[in-house]
Amino acid sequence: MSAIAAAAGAEILIPILTKAGAPILKGIIRRRIGGKGAEIAAEAIDAVAGRLGTEPTPDAIVEAHKADAQHVETIVRETEADFGEQWLAYLGVLETDARSEDRLQRLWRPLLAYGFGLAAIMMLATVCIVILRQIPLNAELAPLLAIVVPIFTYWAGIVGYYVRQRTNEKIAGATA
Repeated sequence: MSAIAAAAGAEILIPILTKAGAPILKGIIRRRIGGKGAEIAAEAIDAVAGRLGTEPTPDAIVEAHKADAQHVETIVRETEADFGEQWLAYLGVLETDARSEDRLQRLWRPLLAYGFGLAAIMMLATVCIVILRQIPLNAELAPLLAIVVPIFTYWAGIVGYYVRQRTNEKIAGATA
């Protein structure tokens, strides 16, 4: 099982993190942020498990806690002390981005997505009009299509990445 896959089920660690007094780790696990946030959660699980000498899974950490709760809680606090600043810095960047005074910095992802949606609707409408009205396409339009289609495809990739990964992280980092 990959560490990131293990991080997906990490909410079972929240009671242990609460009892150990590890608010940064608890916040990271609770938010279940995608992308970089999942990597940070996986890194936290790896670090705790590595120090405990167990498999890097939430279940293995829970089992170790059942065997020796005080030792696991000490390890959790030490891990948070070692990595906490790095994790807080990442979450701070997300929060700063979400609460920025600059409208463009705060809204560029949604604007990019809405612009893409509008462009897609316009392209679809144009294709429908050409087909339904049986408008003949002349050879002069072929170079235009050779430019528009790759640009549109590239734009779709950018929008897909940011909508799926970054916006969830931004929202989770700002609202938790």
